[in-house]
Amino acid sequence: MAVAVVGSQVLFAGGQTSSVDASATDAVDLYDDSTGEWSSTTLSAPRTRVRAAVVGTHVLLAGGVDPRAMNSPVVDIYDSVSGTWSTDTLPRVRVLSIVATFDSTVVFVGNPYAYAGGRPSGPAVADVYDDASGQWTSTDGPGVGSSGLVGAAVGSQLLVSGSDLECGARGYQGCSLMPTGAVAIYDADSQRWSNASLSQPRSGFSAVAAGTQVLFAGGKSAVPPNAPSDIVDVYDAATSHWTITHLPHAEAVAVGSVSSSTDPRAGAWRTQAIFLTSPMTATSSPTGGQAASLDFFDAATGRWLSRFVPRTHSSPAVAVIDSRVLLVSNRLSPPSDSVDIFDLAADTWSAATLTAPRLGPTVVSVGSRMLIAGGLQAISADAPASDVVDLLDWSSDTPS
Repeated sequence: MAVAVVGSQVLFAGGQTSSVDASATDAVDLYDDSTGEWSSTTLSAPRTRVRAAVVGTHVLLAGGVDPRAMNSPVVDIYDSVSGTWSTDTLPRVRVLSIVATFDSTVVFVGNPYAYAGGRPSGPAVADVYDDASGQWTSTDGPGVGSSGLVGAAVGSQLLVSGSDLECGARGYQGCSLMPTGAVAIYDADSQRWSNASLSQPRSGFSAVAAGTQVLFAGGKSAVPPNAPSDIVDVYDAATSHWTITHLPHAEAVAVGSVSSSTDPRAGAWRTQAIFLTSPMTATSSPTGGQAASLDFFDAATGRWLSRFVPRTHSSPAVAVIDSRVLLVSNRLSPPSDSVDIFDLAADTWSAATLTAPRLGPTVVSVGSRMLIAGGLQAISADAPASDVVDLLDWSSDTPS
């Protein structure tokens, strides 16, 4: 399910009505945080894995996979001022991995695929939508990564990297990610791509923006093969220089960024990148045993701060509002209702409980609220999706 926030409105679009891939839906639900009211409409075509972008007062809901498991070229455009919808078409059909907005333009990056379940047919390509003119431009980049694309935007630049995919004779049979160090940098002002390289070739790494910096972190190394890497390549858009730091816990995955200060009284609020380590790869917790951790990288000082997560979460959904980081458990069996909240400014943990346990909900913040929407009611081949939405209000820290 795609989600986008424009003004006080939150759009939940597409997705699946059950765990069955062919259950792609055209449903769109709109929540207005200023009134607390809901309304509903539909996309021009049902699909799942839709990518959302907000540019000005418009929301673009692009691509996705239709009920036939084919990649869709459809783009639905919502005007939040008039409440009207229009449609457009992607210049090139592909699986969209990265979306970045610069002023009045949106960059869509993805790999061409023969079909949704097939292997990629080439390196990543990018198309640019101009919201002012409604026109598309196809670029000759980024040309890196045939799979596992990651990227982050800072200032007027978008950095893209990924892994190469080595496959067997049919579909994804015997496929594996191959390390690469190639990075492509898109400059929205000149509308041109340039090339750079990571300090070491890796596969399966993650990317996040913090302040003026983009961090490419972790993954698996090329030498020795598939060994967990703690390397973080840091690109500073203000200086165009690269530096290296190291993750406190190898195999941590970038999940977002948060603005806070280690001393709230100082008034010097800084942007910090957030990394999440799974219980299987984290070091021993203070109470014994393995525990997940949140690792924070301060973009201004280059220093790290680590905090152990009080409860075990399996691939949790993560969202950020103000200085708070929300972890919603994705435990497989049975679905979980547990929520852990870390306040970086106060350096404290708190907990909340969802009104209904579920697997894989969508989490988004709007105003002072966090919405935890949907997910599967069970783990099975045909599990139905949930229509429950929990609204977490920071004045009470309790879902409603």
